[in-house]
Amino acid sequence: MDVPLLDTGGQVKYNTMQYIIKHTLDCTTQFYRTTNGRLPMRRYHKTRTAALRARRLDEAYSTDTVDSSVPAIEGGKTSAQVFVGVKSKYASVHGMHSVSELPEVLKDFILDTGAPHTLISDNHNAETSEKVKKI
Repeated sequence: MDVPLLDTGGQVKYNTMQYIIKHTLDCTTQFYRTTNGRLPMRRYHKTRTAALRARRLDEAYSTDTVDSSVPAIEGGKTSAQVFVGVKSKYASVHGMHSVSELPEVLKDFILDTGAPHTLISDNHNAETSEKVKKI
């Protein structure tokens, strides 16, 4: 790699500035790269990543898993995850084939309804798993 040099007067050459800018962009844009590579870069006030755009709910939600011995008529799902707002009493029910689908159901709830600031649950293994904590 060719490292640019400084002028004798202490001023950075124009080529050096281009090198620094290019190197800075290469090192700092690791989180999300756009597919269209739009230049010149523009200021965005809304993220283009759907997961980061989730609506925030200003209340706690309680959640629990409900199991059934009889499969559902449509889809054959045998359990459901219930989300209930503590203040608003808004309820949302998402069907599941097994308890291991809880992280995906939680993502669906966040995208459909919003992200609660607190999620209250009993200490079931699926509800306290690392995947759920990351979400």
